[in-house]
Amino acid sequence: MKTLIARGGLVTSVFLSLTCIAQAGNIYWTAGTANWSGGSSWTPTEPTFGDWAYINNSGTAQVTPSNYENCYRLYLGENTDDMGTVDVAGGSLRVTTYFYLGNSGKGIMNVTEEGSVSSNYCYIGNDYDSEGKATVDGVGSSWQVHVNLYVGNAGSGKLEIKNGSSVRTGKDGNIAFYDTPSTGEVTVTGSGSTWGIWQNLTVGGMGSGLLNITDGGLVSVDGRLNIDTHGNAGDSSINMAGGGKLALYGDADDSIDDFLALVSPYQGTDAIQYWNGSAWDNITNATPGVDYTLEYLTEGDLEDYTMLNVVAEVPEPSTFTMLIVVSIGFLFVRGRGRGR
Repeated sequence: MKTLIARGGLVTSVFLSLTCIAQAGNIYWTAGTANWSGGSSWTPTEPTFGDWAYINNSGTAQVTPSNYENCYRLYLGENTDDMGTVDVAGGSLRVTTYFYLGNSGKGIMNVTEEGSVSSNYCYIGNDYDSEGKATVDGVGSSWQVHVNLYVGNAGSGKLEIKNGSSVRTGKDGNIAFYDTPSTGEVTVTGSGSTWGIWQNLTVGGMGSGLLNITDGGLVSVDGRLNIDTHGNAGDSSINMAGGGKLALYGDADDSIDDFLALVSPYQGTDAIQYWNGSAWDNITNATPGVDYTLEYLTEGDLEDYTMLNVVAEVPEPSTFTMLIVVSIGFLFVRGRGRGR
């Protein structure tokens, strides 16, 4: 029986039952940089599992080792010009339902030193003009999104999973999802770094999406992989290099065309790219056994998956950054987003 590295279905059913809890109150962060615990940093008091918590004053709430913090909803940068940050360094943070990293403003989350975060839904860059960034860094650092994760819903979102950390999505992962102004970028890099998606992954819904898998990072998708679903002139892609791995459920290791048949084309493309030494190029132009390998797995956590391992070297950091900026762009349109 196969077990996805991201599989959280059993946990999700329990977690969802908590969403029936009624909202208890609105709690606002009033400190600069301080420990989440202690009460004096929040008005009127420290949030509990039934409260809606807001960090809008450019402050930073720190969740430190041995601390277990929770709230019902969490907004980092609720309104335009608002900003909020949460640093989870060795502690644990549970957001029972919705977590907004940049609702209409700007939100930042850092998870380090074996810290852990769990939430039901998360929107990184929710409304138009919003910005959100999440970084999960280091072995033992983790983030469990029990239902759907949106990286760039109608705004701009970024997620970095690096140095052996893990993110698990219990249902769907979405990059640049809701509308054409949205931009989303996810980078999974470093040996042991993983992003596991229990159901479907969309890279570029209505917006411009980019997924980078490099230096031994792994992304696994149990359901459909959709790329550039609305055919937005090929503005979304998956870029792979340096031992980056993409595992899709199904037996498809006969050829790269066999593997790409697992990708749902919709109205868009199956634009999986590798670094050919001077530029990103379609994986169909790569040389099997030299630039990439395909393997159908018959045991372990990814049993019954086919893994694409792109071994071509990663471009130089300056070149890589420049190409990411060119690939994804920055779009700014005023209006109102979704996901509330």
